Amino acid sequence: MAEAQTDIQPGAAEEDGQEIVSIRAAVAEDVRRISELLAVFVRLKLVRARPIVELQGQIGNFIVAEVAGAVVGCVSLRIYSPALAEVASLAVEEGHHGLGIGRKLVHASVLRAHSRGVRRVFAFTMRENLFLQLGFRSVPVTEFPQKLVTDYGGLALAAGRKAAVVLDLEENLRGAKPPRLPKVEERGGGPLVLASRNDEGTPKQQTLERKTPVMNKPDQQNKSIAILGGGNLGRALAMGWVESGYCSADRIHITRRNPDKLTFYADAGFKVGSDNVEAVRNADLLILAVQPQQIAALADEIRSSIDPERHRIISVASGVSIRQLRELFGTRAPIVRAMPNTAVSIGQSMTCISSSETNDPALPEAVELFDIVGRTLVIEEEMMIPATALCACGIAFFLRSMRAASQGGIEIGFHPEEALLLAAQTARGAAMLILNQGRHPESEIDQVTTPRGITIAGLNEMEHQGFSSALIKGILLSARKAEGLYSDK
Repeated sequence: MAEAQTDIQPGAAEEDGQEIVSIRAAVAEDVRRISELLAVFVRLKLVRARPIVELQGQIGNFIVAEVAGAVVGCVSLRIYSPALAEVASLAVEEGHHGLGIGRKLVHASVLRAHSRGVRRVFAFTMRENLFLQLGFRSVPVTEFPQKLVTDYGGLALAAGRKAAVVLDLEENLRGAKPPRLPKVEERGGGPLVLASRNDEGTPKQQTLERKTPVMNKPDQQNKSIAILGGGNLGRALAMGWVESGYCSADRIHITRRNPDKLTFYADAGFKVGSDNVEAVRNADLLILAVQPQQIAALADEIRSSIDPERHRIISVASGVSIRQLRELFGTRAPIVRAMPNTAVSIGQSMTCISSSETNDPALPEAVELFDIVGRTLVIEEEMMIPATALCACGIAFFLRSMRAASQGGIEIGFHPEEALLLAAQTARGAAMLILNQGRHPESEIDQVTTPRGITIAGLNEMEHQGFSSALIKGILLSARKAEGLYSDK
């Protein structure tokens, strides 16, 4: 692939009528304004809600448009891998519609993607024509994972009001120029440069650094992982390890009986397919991510391909013991059980890990692997069933509690997206108080309850309605059902 890159020159501000539009990289001071711009479109269900804390953490993904020194538009570019990036959160202030600002922002995103060697850019949008004018093409929404559709497409997409569009940059990266909207020229090897402003408000150059994943260890770039079972958890693991920089997408092979459901991941640079034997032969680390009832068939398929001197095996199949796994697969290769949850995709999983051997060489590797995408706890194997209920199932329990809290917020007067933001950020704050300070929840509750106060009144009503007991009973029931997920009898 050629290293040709494109620049937007300093002063690439353009006069539209009586106003001059300047496109630049966003900075931390723009977070509040970006939030304000997005809020209007969130209420219209045209873009997804993005909390301030999320915007702060992702401000480097944003590009903004300025008119007379005021930010009037924004867009973000989320790079999943060298193969794929997403244009999202496109918003322009109502008073500045019709100036071509949206097109300029999208085009600047394409230039940024191009400069970083990204081969394909996609977007979910209700303004399909805007993207088509820039060389994008329409594609079926079904080409994308449902999670991505839900997270980034929102209700409008689910209702069929949004379209999916894709722009292939492969040819551009070989030397052709991207679509021309702002004045663009190629500069071999130079970074992307956008117009910015100095303290006096005049344009200046701001260089956007080329970002590449930083591997934890030199040998990790050569580490090959086979995820046997490309369901929700398997795919989340793949995305989490790549986004964390643990390894590149092309070192991960994801299998599924119907590989057509992995098209997005193929586009993102992952190896995909239905041949488990091929995946095993080309991998060092095997992740068993199939359903418990499928584990025996998988064992029959790959048993003869497992090399005990080379392979490490980590099973995330609920309810299947290490003893059962060793009997099924007939191998002396190191085997470790892990129970993450789907938050691995954003690096926030709680993963419990167990091994049947005191000095299992696969155990430190498993801890390192899952520490990268959250937090880990090594436990006795007999506790893996309870861990499944509390952590893997538990993420759904806490999500349901946030949903209930947001519904309460709607009833007291907030818009749905506002209520959900308030509930989710409040839940996050509560969790961080416990994780960061190591205090018991009741200690923190005491900080916000006063005699005859409104908080204790609400808490007591919840307890009268069985809040705590319902949650406890749900965890217990999930644990009992987890015990019967797999049987070797």
